[in-house]
Amino acid sequence: MDTKYAQKIADYLKLDVHDKVNQLPGGKRKALSIKCDFEKYDLLVFDYHGVSADQIEYLENMVDVEIGKEKCAIVIDRLECNQEIETNKNSIRIEISTT
Repeated sequence: MDTKYAQKIADYLKLDVHDKVNQLPGGKRKALSIKCDFEKYDLLVFDYHGVSADQIEYLENMVDVEIGKEKCAIVIDRLECNQEIETNKNSIRIEISTT
């Protein structure tokens, strides 16, 4: 990835290009990973593991932008922080239970 392209992604995510990836907070690190993968692929499967509840909305907004570009995402998450009604018009909720 060239420097100009990396700067574009960093600006989009409001990151400093000199920050070390392993020192980014969980949500920012996950956002960087997802954004870079969306640049290469049209379909992603990922989870929100390691992302605090207050950062999930940030990630969902970023994913919505990519879905608006006709890309697709399957997101796996535990239901602890889930809202009663899905408010995201681009999402279809599927709940799978082992009980």
